[in-house]
Amino acid sequence: PSLKLCPVEPYKEVSIEGYAVRPLPVNHCVPTVGYHVTAPDSKSMFYTGDTGRNDTSLWEHVSADLLVTEVTVPDKYRDIAGETGHLTPQSLKQELLDFQTSRGSLPPVAIVHMSPHIEDDIRQEIAQVAADLGADITPAHEGMRIVVQ
Repeated sequence: PSLKLCPVEPYKEVSIEGYAVRPLPVNHCVPTVGYHVTAPDSKSMFYTGDTGRNDTSLWEHVSADLLVTEVTVPDKYRDIAGETGHLTPQSLKQELLDFQTSRGSLPPVAIVHMSPHIEDDIRQEIAQVAADLGADITPAHEGMRIVVQ
């Protein structure tokens, strides 16, 4: 088959094509998980999927060389983002500070899921967050290639 579905359980690691995949619950308006993926060479990434602010305990389970997360709207829509379980640049900043407190440093961050009609506003606010934190935060784009080091 061209597609094989594999049920997963939160916190239970599974092996998929040689990659260790661990689903971790994240805060969203419907039950959702992010995925911590570790390659055979031990390089890893965490993809949050759709998420809002998380309990700081999430980051105790994540030791990634790359974070891929969403920022759906700019800060002026923070109330809507909070209700629907999405991040704004400032809530991303708080998530990254929580990660840094838990893990000691920040890996590079790629931002996805930006609302197209307000993407320029989001990009400007993300640039400010990156400057404030001295962090490598890059808005992703179609066709982008990332090498995890």
